[in-house]
Amino acid sequence: MQQRQSYVRDTLVNVQRFLDANAAALGPVNTSGARKALDDAIVALTDHAVAQGEHTIGSTGETSKQRSLRMALRKQYLRPIARVAAAKLADVPEIATLRLPSIRMVGLELVDAANAMANAAAPYAATFMAAGLKPDFLDGLRACTEQLSTSLGGRTDHVIKRRGSTIALGAETSNGRKAINLLDAAIQQQVPDNAQLLAEWDAVKRIPKKPGAVRTGQTAISAPVAPAPEPAVASVETPQPAIAIAA
Repeated sequence: MQQRQSYVRDTLVNVQRFLDANAAALGPVNTSGARKALDDAIVALTDHAVAQGEHTIGSTGETSKQRSLRMALRKQYLRPIARVAAAKLADVPEIATLRLPSIRMVGLELVDAANAMANAAAPYAATFMAAGLKPDFLDGLRACTEQLSTSLGGRTDHVIKRRGSTIALGAETSNGRKAINLLDAAIQQQVPDNAQLLAEWDAVKRIPKKPGAVRTGQTAISAPVAPAPEPAVASVETPQPAIAIAA
């Protein structure tokens, strides 16, 4: 949630509390469509903010998971297969060009390369196992590749849903502002002569545009003001009378 959207939600919650606290004076305002729109906007903003945060965490987690899977895929499977192929199968045309994928290869491109290596190595599985690879090295390679592919899809889902939550937050922010405007019209008509209540309402409905002053307790902290320097006083020499010297 952006900071300006957070300010809107905070204001909506304050408006909600104001309406509840002054229910007797405001009468039908609290049962109006404007009040319902306010309540709905608060719920929606909260839900979308939570969802946005969840999908941000989810996408970050999948990115970290993919990094670990790529490392495991290359270290445990692709590099050993490439080394055995170079040492034992260099004279086999079908597999002579088998090489470890570039470190810059990521995402689905790496998934495709790993599956291609598994398919190329499968007919020569006995040679790889005789060289010391585990009997299930192909199954392990394919399982790790599948986990990477699944993680790539999961991260994409999180990114799409996070984007949807972001768009929805913008829409609900606009709905919340509209609800305040509608409530303002209803309150002005309901209590036109209650100056104190209208003054409180005017303060509550304002959406701040930026944070206020930094405060400790109830006292605002301000930077100390250095005293102005005193003006320099120019010294004036008093002329001495000339002394006549007798001849």
